[in-house]
Amino acid sequence: TWQSYIVKPEDAWHKVRKDIPMEYAATVTVNPLTALRMLEDFVDLKS
Repeated sequence: TWQSYIVKPEDAWHKVRKDIPMEYAATVTVNPLTALRMLEDFVDLKS
């Protein structure tokens, strides 16, 4: 279900600049993990 608000500790949030559109800010934690998963699935990553 959708949520209108949430209460979490301060360290659970990501600070973003005010000039970043909300749609972009909403993807801060999702897109990097999706990209990593795709790389791990399709590319032999070296450390």
